[in-house]
Formats: sequence, structure tokens, C-alpha cells
Amino acid sequence: MKMTKKLLLVLLVIACVTLASSCEVLEKFHKHEYSDKWSYNEDSHWKACKGDGCDAKTAEAEHSFGEPVVTEPKDGKDGSKVYTCTVCSKTKTEVIEAPEHTHTASDEWISDSEKHWHSCEDKNCTSKLDASSHVWDEGTVVSEALSGVEGLIRYTCLVCSNTKSEAIPALPEKMSEDEWFVLFMIENARIDCVSGIEGYGSSTTTVYIDGELAEVVSDDYSYYSDSATELAALDFSFNYDDFNHLGDGVYYAKSIVLYDEESEMEASDVTMVVENDVISVITYSVEILGMTCDVEFTFSEWGEVTVEMPTLTEEEYLAALDHDNFHNYTLDTYSFDENFSLIGTTYYFDGDNCYFITYTDEEYEEGSLTIENAGVVMNEYLEALEALSASDFVYNPDNAMYSYYEMTDDGEYVLSIYIEEGVLVSVVETYPDGTEYYSDLYDHGVTTVE
Repeated sequence: MKMTKKLLLVLLVIACVTLASSCEVLEKFHKHEYSDKWSYNEDSHWKACKGDGCDAKTAEAEHSFGEPVVTEPKDGKDGSKVYTCTVCSKTKTEVIEAPEHTHTASDEWISDSEKHWHSCEDKNCTSKLDASSHVWDEGTVVSEALSGVEGLIRYTCLVCSNTKSEAIPALPEKMSEDEWFVLFMIENARIDCVSGIEGYGSSTTTVYIDGELAEVVSDDYSYYSDSATELAALDFSFNYDDFNHLGDGVYYAKSIVLYDEESEMEASDVTMVVENDVISVITYSVEILGMTCDVEFTFSEWGEVTVEMPTLTEEEYLAALDHDNFHNYTLDTYSFDENFSLIGTTYYFDGDNCYFITYTDEEYEEGSLTIENAGVVMNEYLEALEALSASDFVYNPDNAMYSYYEMTDDGEYVLSIYIEEGVLVSVVETYPDGTEYYSDLYDHGVTTVE
């Protein structure tokens, strides 16, 4: 066993010696062939042997750098020096630090669609100073959106004055002109009109329309008339083309000129609401003597209103002519001549005493008298009224009075009376030639003549 191990050891030594001898032989017979290209590292360059596993080098030397290619600092950014080896083309770079630069912002803003900024006054500096997003205002309407037509709104940046424009969506299509016209054919409804000036209070007038007849009830009066006249007075002569549909039955016109027989006025912000194919509300504002008057019409009781022309009962008529009403009161009688100059007399009655003032447009004349039962005697029309009865009178919606009509050889004579709270307060006599005499009675039971 020991002999076997010794034999193996001897064989191993012989093999190693043989291998080393063969390497030396190979080395003696290998010829280096060097690459045409340079190899290099940071410090030097050389040409390497092409043989596999051969690390042999030749022409090894330190790099020989020439003059650098210089890039100067610009816009606050560092520059550089780039050196290239004249032998192997290896490069190295040295940084040229940018000098410290103090930006000076220009006065004018520069902008794009999203931001604005100031440029630096240094022409070589491309920095954007004070850059921030636009701050848009609430916008200015260039063209209003109309029914079926887009509008246009322009926004301006509050900082740099840059602008942008956007479309305003078109308003809904409006109803047909025929449908619009039908809205104002009001045959049976209640219309409440409230008008007021801020700081001066408001007033309300209610008009009840029943076919051709209308009843008007206001804060301090009421009367009957024909519906066409009252609707014209409320002025619903709106032009179909002036309005645009804002949606949900709301129609709007920025301004409309309203006309009457003698003048015109501009109604602004005219808004009309249509519900269930009928008018619900109309509002607008008008300028009166430099003040803004707001007007609102509310429509209700469609098809439910009933208006009956008032009638004068015999009992009411006789009570109004009771002589006791004419012993203590004031009476104004007046007329106008062909030149429309006023001629009249004011009487103050107190039992048998009467004090009067006769006047024209230019002068007054005072006087007094004492007549038994002066009031009744001086009211010459009382005798004519007492000869008639309530059935002789019909209600006249033109003047809200009861009128008696009589045909004479010269034409029609009309005697009209107004009764308030059971007392005769006005008498108007109209003669065939058109002359009218007015008598107004008031202060019943108040006047005292001394």
C-alpha cells in the first residue's frame, strides 16, 4: 500500500515538470501581433496583442491632451472644457462654473395660453421670472346668447391683460309666433299689478277680466270698464322677436320700448314666466323722473273670474238725493270755454248760509249770501235728478259713473252722477254742443260758514 502511494506521487511530479517545460517551449515560439486600434484608460494608452489570452502591450504611454474645446457658461448654466488625446482620442471634461447672475425683470409681461412671466433684461438669459398661471376676471359678454344662437364671452387676465374667449351655450328654442300671440288673448283671468319705487312705497291694482268686461280695484278707487281698454292700459304689447327663452318657460328681454298715446318709456329686464301654456308672471323696471320703478304682474284665476256690471237701486238713488246731504258741505262747479279756460265757483254751504268764490284762470271774486235752505236751492240739477228714477240710469264704464241719456232737438244730452258711500259726490252734464259742466260735492257735514 505504501509503495502505491509513493508511485503516484512520483508520477504527479513528473507530470508537472513536463507541463512547465511545454509552456516555456510555446512561449519561445509565440509571435505578438498588436492591434491597430488604441486601448486606453484614464491615465495612459497602448496597443494590445491580438492573441487570445495574451496580455502583451506595446507603445504604452501617458495621454497627450491638446487644446480644449471650450463652451462658455450661458443663462446661468455651467460651461465646459473638453480635452482630446492627440494619440488615442480619449477625452476628459473640465467644468467652467457659471458666474453668479442677478436677474432683472423687464416691465412688460410675456404670456402664453396658460401662464405669464417677465423676461430677464439680460438678452443672454432665457429665464422666466415671476411665472404664474393666469388670473381671469369674471368675463365680458361680447355677444349675448340667444334662443338657438351661441354667444361669446371674453376673459381678461387681471395680471397681464392676456385674453381668452369662450362660447356661451345657445338658449333653448322659443315658442312659435302663433303660440306667443295666443298668450295675450286674455279672456277670463285676474291680473294683479304691483308697482313701487324704493323708499316711496308701492301701489296695487287688480283687474278682473270677464270676456269684454273688466273690473278694476285699486288702493283708493274702483270702476268697471271694457277689458280691451284695461289690457291696453297694462301694456302687454310685447314684440315676439325681443324675447329669448331662458329655459323652463322663462322668457327675457333686456329692454323694450313701451308706447302710449303721448309718450314712450323703456322697460328693462322684462321677464315673463309661462306655466301650463298661460302667463304666470311678468316683471320689468322703468325709469320715472330719474327713479327706478319696479312693476310686477301676476296672473291667476284663469277661467274662474266673473264680473257683473253694477246697477243702481232705487233705494240707493233716493238716499243719495236726500236733502239732508245738502245743508252742510262744499260744492265746486266749473266748466271750460272754447279756449279751454277754466270758469268756476266754489260754494261753502252751512244751512241757510253760503259763502262763495267765483274764479277764472286769471282772477278770483269773493262773495256771500244767505238763502233759505241755501244748499238745496243752489244745486239746480237736484230738481232734474229728482224727476228721474234709478232705472233711468245705466252704468258707464268710460267714466265709472251712472249716466242718463236724453235725445233733444240739438242732439244728445247726458247727465252722469257718481255716488260714493251712499252720497252724491259728482255730477257731470254734457250738452249736444260738447259743453260740459262739472259739480263736485265733498266735506258733507263738515263745512261751517260764519
